[in-house]
Amino acid sequence: MVDAINEHFQRSTDEDLFILHEVAKTLVWKYTEALPGSGPKYFKCRIWSRGGAFDSYIQSGTRDLEIDHVVSRAWIKDQLLAEDALERLECILKELELCVVTADEHRKLPKDEFGWDRYRKNEIKVAPLDEQTRQAMARARNRANRRASCVSGRQFDWRVPID
Repeated sequence: MVDAINEHFQRSTDEDLFILHEVAKTLVWKYTEALPGSGPKYFKCRIWSRGGAFDSYIQSGTRDLEIDHVVSRAWIKDQLLAEDALERLECILKELELCVVTADEHRKLPKDEFGWDRYRKNEIKVAPLDEQTRQAMARARNRANRRASCVSGRQFDWRVPID
């Protein structure tokens, strides 16, 4: 398969580069969608900003949350467009770490730097989201939704699914 792709796409024409770029972009997107976990896409992310994202989720759900690619998508795409990308695909995708942050935290993170150093420099503390914490956050969010429904008179079921 590797030889067939390398033979068909010479990376020498704008058309080939465009196609490979689109394939790389789609691969990154679909890979992140396929991460293990259940519930909203944010719960599929292993790492969350401590305080900021945790607290924001409990107070307002996912409205103020964003998913940051710790290693930039541009770097990942460049790696996927390299000649030996298919041989290194597993290693490249392992670099695709995601972190849930607030919109404010996301704006603070410089796009031209690499990895977790961006978080340290901006004093954004992160922690893994374990199953127990995820369930506690979902319960707290459900309580907040029930309070909001009582105040507004909404009759919708706003509960976050807990597996």
